Amino acid sequence: MGKCSHFDCEGDDSLGYTCNYCGQSFCSTHRLPENHACQGLKPASSDEPWFRKDLSRSGLRKSSPRSQSEATGSRLLGFLWTVLLYPVRLLLGLLQAIKRWLQRILGWGRRNFIFLIGILVVVGALIAFGPLSATTVVPGPMGEDIDSTLKAAGSSLQTPGNATTTAANDQTKTTQQAASSGELNRAVIEQAVHENINERRASHGLSRLDYDTGLQEIARYHSRDMAENAYFAHTSPGGETMSDRYDTFGYSCRVPVDDNRYSTGAENIAYTYFEERIRTDDGGTRYYDTADEVATGLVNQWMNSSGHRENILEPYWENEGIGVYVIEDTEGHIRVYATQNFC
Repeated sequence: MGKCSHFDCEGDDSLGYTCNYCGQSFCSTHRLPENHACQGLKPASSDEPWFRKDLSRSGLRKSSPRSQSEATGSRLLGFLWTVLLYPVRLLLGLLQAIKRWLQRILGWGRRNFIFLIGILVVVGALIAFGPLSATTVVPGPMGEDIDSTLKAAGSSLQTPGNATTTAANDQTKTTQQAASSGELNRAVIEQAVHENINERRASHGLSRLDYDTGLQEIARYHSRDMAENAYFAHTSPGGETMSDRYDTFGYSCRVPVDDNRYSTGAENIAYTYFEERIRTDDGGTRYYDTADEVATGLVNQWMNSSGHRENILEPYWENEGIGVYVIEDTEGHIRVYATQNFC
């Protein structure tokens, strides 16, 4: 047991968290850099490589305008999806309300709720299909059946070793993210962040930003890289910068700043926790259990930081892309990483 290094912390904890920036030990509520006023963080600067100004890049990617027929078809498809998915959304909303009631009235956590849902599913299946009964197996021509089964299995295994390993690894990562994300949908968070950003810009008399899927692809890549390699920075442990990522994805950005300068892009990053009580610097607490709450929390972090706020409120940006990645750490905490790229 030890005392948390945060000056305002009154309790002790197992202190399993050491800040990667300042090297001090903190309890679970103060482990985030923004929650213990970390002195090791480097403030944002317009001189950093992710906000470089040079004359070596050209071109600007914008969303191409859609025809009237395409827009009409898109609206019709969106309406049909809304109608078809309404019962599902209604059921999910009911489950969310039940979970909140159990959490606030009975003190139940997420795992208790999932266990209860599992029991209800099993009971419902037994009621719907009746009790399990013994099955009689009728013997058949075993020699032929076994041979055909072995041949089929053998053909599916006769693939290059590297390809098989890659497919298995990709499937494992996809399964891990789906399991860890729980009720979170990263596309919903990304869209909510985008709308929140445009609301903040509008309140300052600035134009809306268009959503760029090319920038979204870059942002998602960086959020996933930070989550899976356990770091939080604009530059990866391997030395990859924001400009490198733009080059890797073939994205060319050149936005005029004034008569003699232009910008080749900018980047904001943040992370927070889902269904975890977080203490803020003003002594309050935050608890996010919906996608909208997570999105608002991420935007608030950026707006409360001068460098990130400056990026968001730059008048010359025209496009942005948001990339979110959700991961469950070894202690069962659900962490949400977000990257915002501009052009």
